[in-house]
Amino acid sequence: MLKPKIKDGRSNRKPKSHPFIQPVPGDEEANLKLLVEAAQALMGEIEGADWATNPWEITGGRLIEHPGKNIFRADLFFRSPEKRGFANITGPFEDLAKSLVALRFSRSNASLSNQRTFVTAVAYVAQEAAGYPVSGLRSTHLDAACAKIAEDYSKGVAYNMHKAVAEFASHCDANELCRVRLQYKYAAMVRPDGTTGFIGRRLDDPEATVRDEAKMATQALYRMLGALHQRVPVGHEGRLPLAILSILACTGFRFGEAVSLLVDCIRPGEGGGVGLRYFKGKAKFGRASTPLETRWLSGAMADIVCPIVQEMIAFCQAPRDVAREMRRVNGPDVRFLEALPEGARIGVLDLNELGIPPHGCVKWLQANRRWACAGTTAEDLIEYCRRDFHARFVELRFVDQHRKEYYLEHMLFCVPVYLSQMSSPAKWLSTGYSHAMLAGWIKRRLEPLAREFVPEFLTSIDFSSHAFRHTVNTLLDEGGLPELLQTDWFGRSNPRDTKAYQHTSKEKRVLEVRADLLSGKAHGRLADDLKKIPITLRESYVEAKVRAVHDVGPGACVHDFSQLPCERHLQCTGDCNDYVWAEDDEGRDEELKRQWSMAKIAQRTAEERSTGDRPRKSVDWNAHNAKKLKTLEEQLRLRAIEPFDPDAYLEEIAA
Repeated sequence: MLKPKIKDGRSNRKPKSHPFIQPVPGDEEANLKLLVEAAQALMGEIEGADWATNPWEITGGRLIEHPGKNIFRADLFFRSPEKRGFANITGPFEDLAKSLVALRFSRSNASLSNQRTFVTAVAYVAQEAAGYPVSGLRSTHLDAACAKIAEDYSKGVAYNMHKAVAEFASHCDANELCRVRLQYKYAAMVRPDGTTGFIGRRLDDPEATVRDEAKMATQALYRMLGALHQRVPVGHEGRLPLAILSILACTGFRFGEAVSLLVDCIRPGEGGGVGLRYFKGKAKFGRASTPLETRWLSGAMADIVCPIVQEMIAFCQAPRDVAREMRRVNGPDVRFLEALPEGARIGVLDLNELGIPPHGCVKWLQANRRWACAGTTAEDLIEYCRRDFHARFVELRFVDQHRKEYYLEHMLFCVPVYLSQMSSPAKWLSTGYSHAMLAGWIKRRLEPLAREFVPEFLTSIDFSSHAFRHTVNTLLDEGGLPELLQTDWFGRSNPRDTKAYQHTSKEKRVLEVRADLLSGKAHGRLADDLKKIPITLRESYVEAKVRAVHDVGPGACVHDFSQLPCERHLQCTGDCNDYVWAEDDEGRDEELKRQWSMAKIAQRTAEERSTGDRPRKSVDWNAHNAKKLKTLEEQLRLRAIEPFDPDAYLEEIAA
C-alpha cells in the first residue's frame, strides 16, 4: 500500500525513532501504560526528579553538568511557554511527556535545553489536542500546534521546535500510541537561511560583494577591547574577563577551549614558534578522555596572547592555591582561620578583619543558633564556610589522551566564588570561570568599564563570545588559508562545519577569480586558453566559464557542479581545465608544498612497483602522478619556492 504523502509533495521518510517498548498491536492505551512503566523504571538516572511533581527538580547528573555553567540544580517544567499562559500539561499527555523525557535521556543523553525544547513542543500539541486522548491524536492537531509555534517564535527557534513536534509524532508511531499513523512533518517548516549557509544572489547585485557580518565582531569592538586591554590597570577585577575576550579575539577559540587552557599552556616550538595547549572541542568535564592539543599562533598573535597568559598565571594564583587545598581536604579552604586562638570569641569586627562579610554570615549563624553573646567560635565559622562547599568544586576536570588527570588548580583561569548576599567573594572557595559569568560581565560591567577608561572607543556591546570565532575564521578565509587548514586549525572534525564560519560571500570569490584571470594574475589551463581569445571577447568568455569557485587547497576549482559532476573525480591538480591558481597567493604555500610532497612520494612508490608483478597498473598510476607534479611544480616555480626534501617536509609538519 502506498504511504500518504505530506502536503508539499516531498517524499516520505522512514521513521527515525525506534520503539521504547514492545507495543501491543491495536491496544494504544496498553502501549501508553507500558511506556510510562518503562520510563518510571529509569527515573533513578535523573537525579532529584520526582515523577509526581511538576516541575522536576534536578539536583545532579549529566543534565545539569555543563562546562560553561556552575549550576547545581535546575527545574524542568512540563507546561506551555509564557506566551501560551504557562498552562501545565495534564492527564495522559503529561504522562507521555514525562515518559519521553526520561526515555530520551536514557537512550540519547539529550541535554537539558534539548529536553526543554521538546517539552515545550509537546505542550503546544497537548493544548491543541485538549479533550482528546493520546490515541485520538491527529495530524491536524500537530499542524495547529506548529502554526502556533511559527507565530510565537523566530524562524530559527520555530524550526527546531517543528523538528521536536515531528520527533514527538515519530515516537507516537514507533510505540503505537495513536489509532492512526501520523508520519508527520510540518509541511510549512522552513529551514532558516543561516542553517543552510547558502543564499543565492546575482553577480551583478550590488550586495554580492558585501560580507555578512551579522555573526561577526565589528572592528569598533576590536578597537575598544584593544584600548581597554592597554588602559585598564593590572590587578583590576575586569582584567580576567578582558583577558578571556582578548584570547578569543586573537585565536578564535571556543569559550570552553579558552577556559580549558592550563597554567603551563604556552608551548614553545622549533624555530621560535609558540603554541597554546588546550582541550579540544566543546570540552566536557569528567573521566571521558579529551584530547589535549596545541594551537600554533602567528607571531602577531603570540605577541598579544603570551603576555596575557603570563599575567593570568599571577592573577589567578590565590584562587588556584585555594582550589588545591579544597581538593586536599575535600572541603573549603579554612587555613585563614588557623591563626585564631583556641576558644576565642569572634565578633563582627573580627569577621571584617578575616575577610568574611558579616551580614550574611551573622544571619546564618543566628538562624542556626551558632551566634551568642555578640560572637561565635572558629568551629562555627568553619561550618559556615562549609555551607556552600560543593563536591563539584573538586571534581576531575579533564583527562587527556595519555590518561593524565587535571583538576581546577591546573587551569589557567580560576576565580573565587561569589555567593548571594555577599558583596565580596568567598575567599575560602574557588571555581572555574563559566560562560554565564562572562555573559553577565559583558552585559553589566563592560560598558561602564569602557566609559571609565576608553570613552572615545565606546561602541555597541551587543555581541557574544562566539562572534570572535566567526570573525577570525572569516579573516583567515579571506586571507587565503585553505579550508582543510582552517578546519584543522580551529579543531573541527568536519570540513562542512567550517563553511558556517565563513562569511565572505561566494559571489565575491567568483568576481575575484574573474578579475584575476582578466588581469593575468591567475594561472592554469583556463588562463592559457584565455590568451588565445581576442581581447574584446575575453570578459564574456570568463563570465561564461567562471560561475562558481571552490577552494581546493593549493588553488581553486571553477567547475559548476550544479550543471555537471566532476569528470576527474576531484583530482584537481591532475591537469584539470577547471583548476586555476593565483600567482600572489602566499597563504597557499604550505598546502602547495604538502600536496607536492605527497605526489612526489606517490610517484616514487609507483615507480618502484612498476618493476614488480603487476607493472601495468603502476604505469597508469605513474602517469597520473606525473600530471599532478607538472601542475604543482609549475606553481612552486611561480611562487619561487626553493627545492626541498618531501620526506623531511612531511615528517616536519607531522611532528
